[in-house]
Amino acid sequence: MGPVLRRFWRIHEGSTRLSLRTSYAIRPRAWINLAGESLLNRQVGEPDNVTVVPGRTVTLGIRSAF
Repeated sequence: MGPVLRRFWRIHEGSTRLSLRTSYAIRPRAWINLAGESLLNRQVGEPDNVTVVPGRTVTLGIRSAF
């Protein structure tokens, strides 16, 4: 059974997705948040033929506590 099943195996080139998340306190109860996803901007390594892997995404935000 093993050799017959291996005919259907496919080799998929993997890729590294570099991400970053950081936060900086500007006041005692206020922060600036920065997040980056897929910073290398490589769109390879989709899990299947339907899924589209998004490219580079950068998010900047402000968070506060009351």
